[in-house]
Amino acid sequence: MAPGRPPAPSPGSAPRAPAGRPGQATRRRPTRAEAECVWTIRRGDVRAHRRWAIRTFALTYAAVTLRLWMFVMSAVQIGAGTDPEVAFDRAYHVVPFLCWVPNLLVAQWLLTRPDPTPTARPR
Repeated sequence: MAPGRPPAPSPGSAPRAPAGRPGQATRRRPTRAEAECVWTIRRGDVRAHRRWAIRTFALTYAAVTLRLWMFVMSAVQIGAGTDPEVAFDRAYHVVPFLCWVPNLLVAQWLLTRPDPTPTARPR
């Protein structure tokens, strides 16, 4: 092996991206919501684009919501006297649903509520 070069991957392992270059995280396929968001704005349908952008944000923000729910659910159980490992395991079974379902419900509520701003009437 030459100095300064990373070792070759072992047989059967996935190749690694060199340091400083995009890795697997940047090579994912877009979600359906992201694709709809792009297609609608390319068609010029701003209203539909806005609706899909809100849904996309709700689904993307699930990563943050997951961590918040894990903290809350674990802390409440530990505060009630549950062993920390048991509390984490219990929370881990419920939190994957709690991280995106409420987000989508709030997004849908935002999309279906009456418009709070009055529209200007033409004269």
